[in-house]
Amino acid sequence: MPFAKVKSNADYKDREYYVYYYAPLIFTAIKKEIGEQTMWLWLKNILKTPVDRTNYNFLLNTLNATLNNKEKTELIKSKYFESESSLSNAISKIEQK
Repeated sequence: MPFAKVKSNADYKDREYYVYYYAPLIFTAIKKEIGEQTMWLWLKNILKTPVDRTNYNFLLNTLNATLNNKEKTELIKSKYFESESSLSNAISKIEQK
């Protein structure tokens, strides 16, 4: 289930699969899209942005602030955050040379 469609714990059904397998694949593909240095900047932004609770909007807003590139943000959003094919999109990106 893409990040954008998760509204509660029940939405992703198997927490172990989602947290330990699905999410790392998505983040690895995003790293290939934006580069390792920018990925580290995004992670730093996530960790240093004061917030009471993280959610999809927080993830998207920190990515957008880090990239400062609407087209790149929209590409990542559509391929990895919203698409029903997010997992296959991520695997394809990771397998690219």
